[in-house]
Amino acid sequence: MNRKIRLVGVAVVGIALGTAVMLLFAPPMMNDFVEYWAAGRLNLAGKNPYDPVLMLELERSVGFAGDRALMMLNPPPALTLVMPLGALPYRQASVLWFVFHTGVLLWSCALLWNLAGGPGRMRWVAYLCGVVFVPTLFALFLGQISILLLLGLVLFLRFVRDGRMTAAGAATTLLLVKPHVVYLVGAALAAWWLRSRDWRVVLGVALGGIGFIVPLAFNPAVYAQHFALSQDQSLTHFTTSTLGALLRLAAGDSSRFGLQFVPMVLGLAYLATRLRRSRLAEWDWDREMPLLVVVSLATAAYGWVFDQVVLVVAAIPMFVAAIRAGGIRLVAMIGFWTVTGAIAFAQAFRGVNSFWYFWIPFAFLVAAVLSGPGFRDEHRPVLDE
Repeated sequence: MNRKIRLVGVAVVGIALGTAVMLLFAPPMMNDFVEYWAAGRLNLAGKNPYDPVLMLELERSVGFAGDRALMMLNPPPALTLVMPLGALPYRQASVLWFVFHTGVLLWSCALLWNLAGGPGRMRWVAYLCGVVFVPTLFALFLGQISILLLLGLVLFLRFVRDGRMTAAGAATTLLLVKPHVVYLVGAALAAWWLRSRDWRVVLGVALGGIGFIVPLAFNPAVYAQHFALSQDQSLTHFTTSTLGALLRLAAGDSSRFGLQFVPMVLGLAYLATRLRRSRLAEWDWDREMPLLVVVSLATAAYGWVFDQVVLVVAAIPMFVAAIRAGGIRLVAMIGFWTVTGAIAFAQAFRGVNSFWYFWIPFAFLVAAVLSGPGFRDEHRPVLDE
């Protein structure tokens, strides 16, 4: 293994473990993870994980000081992932969540680098792409679940490349924790399957669909409870990091909720264009996935800055493409990463509202269109290790 890779890996792991140890002995950190922990704990006890009163009571018992409960709005299958953590004390569960997500992030970056054909001696670039990225840091330190979307995308690409279609189908069920974030990937999956009719994918989805059933074993009414929350907890008051939110603000009337979904028309039009130009039976996920993810983020009706961690799926192949080309293209990529990173970090240090990160997917969209990222280019050999 290259010395740089070892140094970067040791540094990142050392920082992660040091942070974990600090969290074990410091006062419990109150972040978004408390909503996952409380919801998982309530469902394990057969209680309503979507009840604001029960959630607030449990969250306050571990140090949460808010007047209103942090609610887990994710659909019930997400409970399958958080219920085991709900069985643990909050402090230990939060540290385990942080360490697990850090490991998932690093492993996903390394695998994306390999899928893109990046040189092994420069794999440290992949780690830096994942770690030195403001949405990633928000996801990690806010205890968000969004990194599991990245894991689902990476596993899907890996399994499709290997021809393991049952496993690929199972991997897509991880996207259901926040299906709106990469909605174009879901739509493309449906269109791809309708043409290919590969029943192994359906079998994989069915196996992954066990996550739909597990919460019911502890709380048979959980789906009705989630539906009741969705009826009671309006989403119209959220100003998320999206173009739709910008349109509502520009209109001067935040009650015009329909504007939130207008950008999705553009996203679906892009997908329709790609589907028309490609024969679905020969759809190349290696080539299509980066831009599908970027366009999804740029046009999603809802999404926060920590959901933008999935942009790593485009960032890493862009870097590999720049390394292949060298010269001005590599300089331009380094410049792009430096400038966008500097702006995002400046926003983070100033504590600006999450809405003002809506520009990041559009910056990546421009860079992705110009660089034409993809995980496999049949006209170029994979770089040697």
